[in-house]
Amino acid sequence: MIQELLFNEEYNYKDELQLESHDFSFKSDVGKTEGILEPHEFWYFWRRFFVFPEIPVYTDEFQRNANFPQFIQSIDRFQAVFNKPSVFKSLIINPYIKSFTNALPNALFIHIKRDPTANMQSLLKTRRKYFDDENIWFSFKPKEFVDLKNKNAEEQVAGQVYYLNKTIEDQFRHLSVENKLTVDYDEFCLDPSNTYKILVKKMDKLGYQISTDYLLGNEFVNHSKADKNQYELLNIAWEKVSGN
Repeated sequence: MIQELLFNEEYNYKDELQLESHDFSFKSDVGKTEGILEPHEFWYFWRRFFVFPEIPVYTDEFQRNANFPQFIQSIDRFQAVFNKPSVFKSLIINPYIKSFTNALPNALFIHIKRDPTANMQSLLKTRRKYFDDENIWFSFKPKEFVDLKNKNAEEQVAGQVYYLNKTIEDQFRHLSVENKLTVDYDEFCLDPSNTYKILVKKMDKLGYQISTDYLLGNEFVNHSKADKNQYELLNIAWEKVSGN
């Protein structure tokens, strides 16, 4: 089975399983990276231990179907092998962050906030790319999906961005200062080394000593530039949904 997954081109979507070693590019195609050693969201791992309905459920229902003991055991094994903290891009757990803080008291949860209009434009662009139709939903659905599904595309993505961010912010209110970090996307792209310095300090307070040497680029390409022709429509939709 492992051989089939690694060498059958049928499963090598967008070169995700490319075996040749290469320098990390920090590039992706809507989150999809090239190469088996590149960062990957890896939802399969999370779904081994938890049930994630298409539309989020209340915490009590989520916890009833959760296998936290085996999840913690797997995380411990990761860290034992590499003797380092593990990093996950775990958007799938956003509605249930509070539950995970109880299981992982020394975890640091990072929320990267992006300009909402640019975020909305990115979602519409992805809809057109994947489905050739900006009216077809892409990515995670908030609890308010039922109220959003019959709205126009601009209001859908406005609601998607607004309510998913609100969900994270609501969950973050239950976390201690030591266990959370909010990063501005634009500031990070402009000066990632400063964000790294903050990260090192946060990790130190949680008992993890990581290198203070920042070895990456001075800045990253910022994809938050909204198209002027669409900006006004998206801004109107955002104000309508968010009230801001």
